[in-house]
Amino acid sequence: MAHTQTSDAYEPSDVLLDQLMVEMGLGFNAYLERRAAMQQLKQLQQLSDTELAKRGLRRDTILDHVVQHLGAGTSAAA
Repeated sequence: MAHTQTSDAYEPSDVLLDQLMVEMGLGFNAYLERRAAMQQLKQLQQLSDTELAKRGLRRDTILDHVVQHLGAGTSAAA
């Protein structure tokens, strides 16, 4: 039977690692949000005016629509 030793002590290096991971995660999330917004913007720009109207949009409101839904996840794609 293998024995493992665990320590409840939280080392200062653990705190630094946690901070680094949080900062990386926040940056990565922002990158993913921006990427998704750009994809949605491109998709909407490719639609015809009729297709945009079916979604309640006009060509001149596409950017506002995409920006308004930032952070809303993929449900904002429609």
